[in-house]
Amino acid sequence: MLDDAINNDAVAQCYPALETAIGTIEESGLQRLIRSLELGRAPIHMYRSLMSGRVTSGLRGADFNQLLLRISDHPEGIALRWRFYGSL
Repeated sequence: MLDDAINNDAVAQCYPALETAIGTIEESGLQRLIRSLELGRAPIHMYRSLMSGRVTSGLRGADFNQLLLRISDHPEGIALRWRFYGSL
């Protein structure tokens, strides 16, 4: 279902919130988030949901860094990335 959400025009904009709603993000969720960032259908501010509930705590440090770098590739993503560091 989440794989389809990334490509579904009706729900792609809120995909990051859907991913965090299921709980701790693992490898498959990381890959979906990266794909979502590549597609650019969800506004960058939607990725703020990743800061709540320690949903990224299951990611290895290198994977978490990769996600943050992908977020910061977007013009508004740098400010969001610094919020992540502040919430750790």
